[in-house]
Amino acid sequence: SGEVVHRGLGYHEPDDFLALAKEALDSDNNLFALKQRYDNGDRDPDFLYQFALQLYDAQDEHYPTVAEEYLKTQKDWNLKKNLDLIYKTSDASGSAMFKYFLKNKANFEEEFGSRAVNGKIQYFVQNEIYNSQKSGDQTQLKQLLEILHPGRAEEMLARMQLSYLAQNEKYDEYANAAIDFYGKYKAENWDELNEVAWLFYETVDNPSHLKQAVKWAKQSIKMDPNYYNHDTLALLYHKLGKDKKALKFGKKAIALAHKSGEDCSSTENWLREIAKGK
Repeated sequence: SGEVVHRGLGYHEPDDFLALAKEALDSDNNLFALKQRYDNGDRDPDFLYQFALQLYDAQDEHYPTVAEEYLKTQKDWNLKKNLDLIYKTSDASGSAMFKYFLKNKANFEEEFGSRAVNGKIQYFVQNEIYNSQKSGDQTQLKQLLEILHPGRAEEMLARMQLSYLAQNEKYDEYANAAIDFYGKYKAENWDELNEVAWLFYETVDNPSHLKQAVKWAKQSIKMDPNYYNHDTLALLYHKLGKDKKALKFGKKAIALAHKSGEDCSSTENWLREIAKGK
């Protein structure tokens, strides 16, 4: 008749594949049978739980709806099986499940690990970025960022824009956006400033922009003096034609590298070239 009886996605090991076939042949519990029960009005909690997971495994678009129907029957969403369902099926940043997920982040981290939970949050963010780019409306994205970073939504949105420009190699726009961004907001650590200063060294030729990158590299050194930010500062000075200062900070970078056990062969090489030129 052309009716889909069951569905499974992705690669399956042989035993799992046979189990999937067994589920498909179970006329009481395959996806087709569960859909019929649901359409006929069955709202038993255990059934809704099973049906939501089946829909999720099949990536049927209705799984969040059924999952929320199930959760409405539950007094305690913090039960292990309920946490598992919420973790799997919450996929909309404005949903009740997502709000619970964020409010009870610590419980989910205890159950699934902080890396997995943060990955899930990043999925929501990326999804909203995609939706905002597609629609041209950033309202939902800003609301999500305000939830994740109270009082810092505009800053986080600007950070994302910087990342987008860099990844898409729009370096002229990136340079102006970075100067504007760090004029408004503080860097979170030395590495952030060093990274943007290094990208300017690699991609920017405008002397005034390079001078701004020098300021960032110096700020990075004040936060945490190390081989990497000294190397960045030295190369920026070299690009600006200030080889005396480049040699000074290049030597400091090498000294710090020897002290910390970092490989500084690249710095030693370009330092010799500059010294020859001198």
